Amino acid sequence: MTDRTCILGCTRRGRHYAACADYSRDDGCQGCVPAEAREGALICHRCYGRLRRTIEQAPEIIAHLRELTHTVSAKRYDSIPGGRDRSTIAPVSAEKLDAIRDIMTTVCLGDLSAYTDSTKARHQVTAGVAAILSAYDDIVNDLDAVTQWWAAVMAHRLPHDEQFWTISRAAARWPIQDRRRYANAPCPECDTKTVTVTPPSHPDSPTWYACTECDWERNDRDNDGQWGRIFHPLDFTVEESQDELELTDAGRRVGLSQPTIRRWLRDGQLTARAEEIERDTGKTYTRRFVRIADVIDVDRTVRRNRGKRTRERT
Repeated sequence: MTDRTCILGCTRRGRHYAACADYSRDDGCQGCVPAEAREGALICHRCYGRLRRTIEQAPEIIAHLRELTHTVSAKRYDSIPGGRDRSTIAPVSAEKLDAIRDIMTTVCLGDLSAYTDSTKARHQVTAGVAAILSAYDDIVNDLDAVTQWWAAVMAHRLPHDEQFWTISRAAARWPIQDRRRYANAPCPECDTKTVTVTPPSHPDSPTWYACTECDWERNDRDNDGQWGRIFHPLDFTVEESQDELELTDAGRRVGLSQPTIRRWLRDGQLTARAEEIERDTGKTYTRRFVRIADVIDVDRTVRRNRGKRTRERT
């Protein structure tokens, strides 16, 4: 524990001072109690993880951008092309090249050669990121350093250079594959099954566990590795949670029984899509499908309401 609070002004979601006008309400203030800083850092666990994970993504983002720009020609669209062969050149917006240059600057490397392919680019940036990560705990415990790194990595726009491509801005503009998976166990803070597991994206990276319902976040190196023993990823990604599955399969995916899901359907908490299937005999039967994400949402609501009732009784 530490008596320091996050210098970025983070608050604990749903936690209020007694004098807060929105105390015990679900609307208005989302939380006014400052978030504690992580031990040995000036920022909270959430910011510590977000900043590090975004830096860890730099090699993958650069490789992705290099694949988009390799063997094509940078082109300013405010100019008029000419020449007989212009139709054979696949143009690419110069902003991709600008993003590569700016991210390379952020990770303390020079610009990429025009002949560097995505694989070599990834290896080159991985080496630069490794040097940053080796000093990461010193960075987040230094006021000037963490402020500068947060701006260069996480800000969407830099006030003094609005055209600069931060790592976070580039990741939002040209998304890479979302490899997060939901965990099998509920969050230790809010007791909802909304913890995501982010696998390592860099040789020196840990596995990250972050709750999408509250601000809880840790990695598999914290607390002597206990979170790695508690949380295990389910067999679907966050993107795949939008898929529809039959009731039994959906329950199995999220660790819930079929009777529980049927009860939610009966009570109107969950909706299903019905599909009539014709048998070889000519008779039909109904199959019901639900989205995994909808099942997770209902489970989160049920657990949240259960927690509220417990707090009211105490």
